[in-house]
Amino acid sequence: MEAGELKNLDMITMVDMLANKTSDYMNMLRIGGPEEEYRKCKELIKLLTEEIKSRKNGALEK
Repeated sequence: MEAGELKNLDMITMVDMLANKTSDYMNMLRIGGPEEEYRKCKELIKLLTEEIKSRKNGALEK
């Protein structure tokens, strides 16, 4: 998933995705996993966090 695709998701969906991907990432850290999966998961967590912060800051400015 790319940053532009996140613009189409509602906040609840993004928060759910963030929780799930964070759980997946923690499990991979605990039991191991392919390096590519670590990278993808970490990148999606970063993108979700940035989009959520961006929307939150936009709502505060209004």
